[in-house]
Amino acid sequence: MSVKRGLCKICGCTDRNACYTDEHGACWWIDEQHTICSHCYYGWNKEKMRNKKEPTRD
Repeated sequence: MSVKRGLCKICGCTDRNACYTDEHGACWWIDEQHTICSHCYYGWNKEKMRNKKEPTRD
């Protein structure tokens, strides 16, 4: 599986659809490849990830 630049490999956020919390604001890219956002890296997305549904296979 290839990792796409500008798409968080954990939560799926993008530049146009960034993670946001009142406490931490909008996320930013942690790595130069833009594949992991700050909220996932620091664990600030726990609630978002808990509510994320697993993809279904057809």
